[in-house]
Amino acid sequence: MEAEKLLCLRQVKDLTGLSMSSLIRLRKNNNFPSVIKLGKRIFVPLSQYQLWIKANTGGSSKVEDKNEKSIIDENGGTHEE
Repeated sequence: MEAEKLLCLRQVKDLTGLSMSSLIRLRKNNNFPSVIKLGKRIFVPLSQYQLWIKANTGGSSKVEDKNEKSIIDENGGTHEE
């Protein structure tokens, strides 16, 4: 069995283009995917992130990485558009 990829909050910030304070506010308002805490760090399982994106983008499963101008696909892989 393959371990699920985890995204740190910085990666979620970079992928969504949201500020860290916006992500924290969404989490406090229970409008954020399930997280895993490891010490002081917070991670989002990739599958939970993808479900959250689909629920908040009208079903789209692709998200543009604003920094690298690439597309994050359903499996967490990237490719140039």
